[in-house]
Amino acid sequence: GARLEDTLKAAVEKSRFLANSDTAFLLIRDEEKDIFFMKIVDGARGEQREHLMSVVVEPKEDIFNKALNLNKLLVLDKNNFLAENLTVDFLDKFQLKNCLSMPIFLKGRVKAVLGIGNIREGFQYSKDDIELLDIFSKQIAIAIENDIMSSRIDKLEIKDALTGLFNQSFISGRLKEEIKRAIAYQRPCAFII
Repeated sequence: GARLEDTLKAAVEKSRFLANSDTAFLLIRDEEKDIFFMKIVDGARGEQREHLMSVVVEPKEDIFNKALNLNKLLVLDKNNFLAENLTVDFLDKFQLKNCLSMPIFLKGRVKAVLGIGNIREGFQYSKDDIELLDIFSKQIAIAIENDIMSSRIDKLEIKDALTGLFNQSFISGRLKEEIKRAIAYQRPCAFII
């Protein structure tokens, strides 16, 4: 029953405690522009926070196509790297030396990316870190899907639950239909409010 923003913020805050991470973040896909933008950052302060909150990953970037938009997790640590130029781009953009990021799926498509990271030298993520981040990402997916379903239900409801009367959106829609009908048949509107 909590607001989506509060749920997302709590999940990102809790995920920061995995693997002694300095920073946790949540990137969300903007479906219209097909970009990822930073929604929530936890742990970063000052300039680093401002920098991370301004991060946008566009489809033309290799990070988008080879790291974030894939259907698998991304691990950057002492034993795991992307291609040399891609690792440098990622580290510059996110200002992290180690990163573990998990895609969040809705309807078979990456809707968001949950990530944790730090700036330690010689760091390595464990299998437990990966499994726990996966659990957090699935909880975020459930929260986002519940929010989407809840808003759809609100749009579909035509009666107020408390009074049993037709709601504002239903009445407005019906009134518009009747006005169109009256104009089409050139007669006075018969709808009474």
